[in-house]
Amino acid sequence: MTGSTSATLFLLSLFLVLSFLFTPIHGQADIVTFVSDPAYARVGSKLYVVGGGFIREVIDDSRNHWFTSPQPLVGDGQTIVLDLSVPWDAATPAWKQLQKGPKQMDFTGTLNADGSKFVTFRSGINGTFAMLYDVATNTWSPSKVTVDNPNRNGIAGVLDPTTNKVYLPFGYDNNLSGDQMYIYDFNTDSINKTSMAATALTNSLYFEGVWWSTKKSILFFGGYTYPSQNLASNVVNMYTPSTDSWSHLTTKGTGPSSRSDMCVSICRIIHSIMKQTISSEIFVLDLNTMTWTRGRDYSKPRTYSVCTIVNGNFLSWGGTDDQQTVSDPVIIYDLKRNKYLSKYMGTDPDSDYDPSLGPQKDQGRPGSGSGSTTPNYYTGSGGLPTGAIVGIAVGAVVFISFFIWALRYNMRLVNRFLNQPVNHQVVYVSPETPTSPRGRTTGARHGNSPSVIMVGPPQSRHGGHQQYPLLDLQSSQAQHTRMAPSPSAQTYPPLAQQEHSPAPRRPSQNTEEPPPVYTLSAQVPRGPETRSDIEDGYIDDMGVGNSRSSLVSSQDIGTARAPQQRNP
Repeated sequence: MTGSTSATLFLLSLFLVLSFLFTPIHGQADIVTFVSDPAYARVGSKLYVVGGGFIREVIDDSRNHWFTSPQPLVGDGQTIVLDLSVPWDAATPAWKQLQKGPKQMDFTGTLNADGSKFVTFRSGINGTFAMLYDVATNTWSPSKVTVDNPNRNGIAGVLDPTTNKVYLPFGYDNNLSGDQMYIYDFNTDSINKTSMAATALTNSLYFEGVWWSTKKSILFFGGYTYPSQNLASNVVNMYTPSTDSWSHLTTKGTGPSSRSDMCVSICRIIHSIMKQTISSEIFVLDLNTMTWTRGRDYSKPRTYSVCTIVNGNFLSWGGTDDQQTVSDPVIIYDLKRNKYLSKYMGTDPDSDYDPSLGPQKDQGRPGSGSGSTTPNYYTGSGGLPTGAIVGIAVGAVVFISFFIWALRYNMRLVNRFLNQPVNHQVVYVSPETPTSPRGRTTGARHGNSPSVIMVGPPQSRHGGHQQYPLLDLQSSQAQHTRMAPSPSAQTYPPLAQQEHSPAPRRPSQNTEEPPPVYTLSAQVPRGPETRSDIEDGYIDDMGVGNSRSSLVSSQDIGTARAPQQRNP
């Protein structure tokens, strides 16, 4: 039975190889819907995203049937959390679905200092201004606070973690003077206000802000003034809650121009809207040297997205380009190496680059601070380096050659066993020394011989429409196999009752397979505009962010929702 056993072991080993090939490394993440302009915030290793909506290009009948314009559509109140404590692929981030919350977009929210509660403002649920999410119980409940104008948008709330208070410049008064600072207190679920007249942020909307733990202050950037709708200056303004005082930072280098709706993360100005165009620029402000540096532009424009910075990596998800909500993988930008990666917490950041961008030559951060640094890519079609391609090709040839050799060797063993003549000779075997027909002890088939396990890469999964082609398996279609009947060693005459019986049933000739079932990919939403993260040593200890961010490419400029279209 040696040939049969060899064939069985070969098929078992092949099954093990295929099992490893199609086994994911980590637990499967929940399926989430890509959204634009949600409320979001991070504390520690948890990034929470609430609400958001979608942007679609629709026919503009006011012009004619050949023109389209962006139309926002509010989502279903999706509430999700991203685990930043484990590694994941950019196409399959570790999202988890939570209890659905406010069905709203273009609003703001933040976590409290210990990450146990999340509050949203301008929540839009039955006239409720603020909604509270309890992390421990996974439940939403209305806040008791009320304001005069609960529907005002364009305001970014920033948490002071030392007091558990959220600061909301411009305010929610019925007038449009924009000279009030509203202050929400997590501890008492109450809201107060103080005067903000004649300050740098008076009458400003669609700005972004972040907490600077070193100075215990809030940094604000961008936006536009109301009602003139002119872009605000490109100065970084600082508000210190403990003294209720305003100042601005004196910076060096060429920083970002005036813009609104950016993604700011302690302090980086990432992707923004400049008047009616979307920018893909990335600017980094080193708060130790107060020097601006321009990073590497991303390949596609994006605004209204979610963003944060973790361990020197800038992450951005969702958002909107110049036409509709995007569903691309998470953008992972290594600030120190000045390159985009395909894996979060990958094993080798120098090789785990984003394959959609091709090799990225310069790995150091632009160091002059002059702002003149521009993206530096290899010329050509991009893709894997030549050495990697050669290595993969050689490995594939070796594996295929071994597979063919093993298959032929085992088939020879099977044929030799099946075609050998039947031996009717009685063989006497000593009970003291049992042996196999080939002289091996039978114990060798029961675990005394060494075994080899072959392990292959896991199957990759993708979310959205932009997939990583270099990570795809060559085929995801199931292959149908048919097993031929084994030839019999002896031929017996038919039984009497079978001589005149009809021919045996054959397999059905209907070989059509049922039509495949397709599932729609996750909806794509429109992202935040510009956000900047400011942090010491490029790490934000608290990680508190706000509700709008945007990513855009300088080479791919499109139109975005104009400030004039907003309802303050």
